[in-house]
Amino acid sequence: MKKKMPVISFIIPVYNSSPWIKEVVDSIFTQGYERENLEIILIDDKSQDHSLAILEALQAEAANTIKLIKHEHNKGLSVARNSGIKAAQGDIFVFLDSDISLAPGFITETLRIFKNESIKGVVGKTFPAEEVNYDKFQKYLYEAPRGARHLESLSKVPYYYFLYNMASIRSTVVQNTGLFDPDIKEYGGEDTEYAFRMAQQFPEGLYFSPDLKGYHHHYRSLDDALQLYKIYGRVNVPYIIEKHPEMKSIYYYDYLQGPLHKRITGHIIKSTIFRSFLIMLYNIIPGPLCFGIIRLLLAAAMLEGLDSRQ
Repeated sequence: MKKKMPVISFIIPVYNSSPWIKEVVDSIFTQGYERENLEIILIDDKSQDHSLAILEALQAEAANTIKLIKHEHNKGLSVARNSGIKAAQGDIFVFLDSDISLAPGFITETLRIFKNESIKGVVGKTFPAEEVNYDKFQKYLYEAPRGARHLESLSKVPYYYFLYNMASIRSTVVQNTGLFDPDIKEYGGEDTEYAFRMAQQFPEGLYFSPDLKGYHHHYRSLDDALQLYKIYGRVNVPYIIEKHPEMKSIYYYDYLQGPLHKRITGHIIKSTIFRSFLIMLYNIIPGPLCFGIIRLLLAAAMLEGLDSRQ
């Protein structure tokens, strides 16, 4: 008798993703996993481009596999993921961003990893898609030793390394953790807050695997990232810290309200003169040599956002 394979639910929030979403869905189908054990849940969060038309066409071609959820107004990434969670019926949930296509073998490797019952969730490693303009900031994103990216084999990771752009989690773990916080509507932090709650219940269960690979199609400039980090610091971080004071340390909070030497350092980092100096250095220093500068610029943007709430 043939052994029943796990049902895998891909949960993909979609907002203005028309350039990539078909390639993302196609990358799931070309994994070769039996469609009877596969469900793809696409949540259109009131896109303003023609994403919805693409999603409707994809569903028409694979109605037994694709579920399409349409939000009547834009609700943000947390609520979109929650809509997917509520609709999902699989044994494994894969949270996938709508601009990340999977490398061959993703599902096979996921199933192999989950043969270890102690592993509750595993996040993979993304690479730039071929069409992405590979400038200095992209080199930082994909080559700097940040987060879990420096790990070379399947490894246990802390919650703040566990992102949900391409993460596979046992459905029972999601059920125990609950839903994403719907009050986190702006960019940033909704996945870290969720991972924090998940780690509280499963402190030894979060992993990273460099063998789970995906290709990121969306180009984001350093200027765009700095603006988003500023919003992140101003809107989401104070809310998250109030909810979970234990998370202060990962958000540079000591540089605003910590010991005097840290507050002085924070004041210097977020000053206009210092940031202008960093931008000048970024523009003249090549490649990997400016990774530290980029890290300081991102920290400065978040501190500026945080400080505006003080």
